[in-house]
Amino acid sequence: MLRAPRPGGRLDPASWATRRAAAARTVPALFALTTLIWGSTWLVITFQLGVVPPEISVAYRFAAAAALLALWCRATGRSLAFARRDHAFLAAQGVLLFGANYVAIYEAERFLTSGLVAVLFSTIVFMNPVGMRLVFGEPIAPRTLEPPARCLQS
Repeated sequence: MLRAPRPGGRLDPASWATRRAAAARTVPALFALTTLIWGSTWLVITFQLGVVPPEISVAYRFAAAAALLALWCRATGRSLAFARRDHAFLAAQGVLLFGANYVAIYEAERFLTSGLVAVLFSTIVFMNPVGMRLVFGEPIAPRTLEPPARCLQS
């Protein structure tokens, strides 16, 4: 994401154009990398099915992700120190939003092809705002649905 100069600072148009050009080259590469990594996980899930129960597979997966995140934070000097209440909230959020979600995904892949499950999972970008509307009464802003709608057009 391009950032404007600090308050009071100026960025000449040539520098801004250079930064935009660099972002234009970097963003597609980052998108491709994310797509490659995230897309391959659907195939990997099919190899895990049947070896251990889905709940255990998901626990292994998120334990490995947590370990990698902890190593990354340590290597980059980021702190994972939160208040006890925050840790409880983060744990609940992880179990409910990600853990339960992925257990359902693993169960679905026992009966459906991984490609179909991936496409259905991608509807989460629409389901989350609808869920927020139904559960919390939050209005759905057009800017929330516009980016995923554009992705569907491509």
